[in-house]
Amino acid sequence: MESTVPGNSQGVGTVPAKVVFNRGSRGPGSCNMMAFMTLLAGLVLAIIAIVKNDLTKVTFYGPSTQFTEYCGWNNIHSYDDQSVYNGSPYSFTYSHHCHSDDRACTLERVGKAFYSLLIVGIAFAGFALITFLADTSSIATFLFILICEFLFFACMLADALIWGLFKSCEHYCHNLSFPNLPSSITSCHSKLGTSWILVVIAGGLALLSIKLLTWARCLCHKRY
Repeated sequence: MESTVPGNSQGVGTVPAKVVFNRGSRGPGSCNMMAFMTLLAGLVLAIIAIVKNDLTKVTFYGPSTQFTEYCGWNNIHSYDDQSVYNGSPYSFTYSHHCHSDDRACTLERVGKAFYSLLIVGIAFAGFALITFLADTSSIATFLFILICEFLFFACMLADALIWGLFKSCEHYCHNLSFPNLPSSITSCHSKLGTSWILVVIAGGLALLSIKLLTWARCLCHKRY
C-alpha cells in the first residue's frame, strides 16, 4: 500500500507536478532579450543615419586643393573649410535648384522617397520595441512585433536600393557639374557615405532580430 506524508495528499511515489514558468510577465524576458536589443541597435543606427545625412561622399581634386562634399537626402553640404558648400544654411538645397537643374530635381525626388521610407521604418521599429514590453507570449502580440520588424527591414532595404541605384550625385561628380564648383577642380571621386552604410546595417540587424524572435519563441515552446 502506498504511504502518505501527513498534511500532504500526494503519495510518496507520485512524480511532482511540472513547474510552468510564467512567460507572460511584463518586460522583454530572457527568451527574446537578444531580439529586443538587436532591433534597438538597428533603430539607433537608423536615427543616426537620418541625423548625419551623409549618403554619398564626394571628393574633389585640383592642382593645389582638395575638399569633400556630402550629398544628403535634401542638400549638398560639407564640413571642409575649403568647400563652397560649407556653412549654414547650406548653399545648395535640391528644392531651390530644381527649377534650373534636372539633376537637382532627381535628387529631390529620390531624397524625399529615402527620407519618407526611413521615417516610416523608424516608426515601425519603435512600435515593435514598445510592443516588446507587453505580453510577448500572446500570439497576436508576437505576430504584431514580427510584422513591424519585417516592415522596418523592408524600409531599410528599399532605402538602400533607392539611393544606391539612382546615382545622381555620382553623375554630378563624373561630369564635374556641381553648381559653383571652382574652375581649378580637375577630377572627382564619389562613394556611398556613412548614412547609407548605417541604413544597410540597420536592415541587417532587423533581419537578425526577426530570426532571433522566431527562434526564441520556438525555444520557449520546446522548453516550457
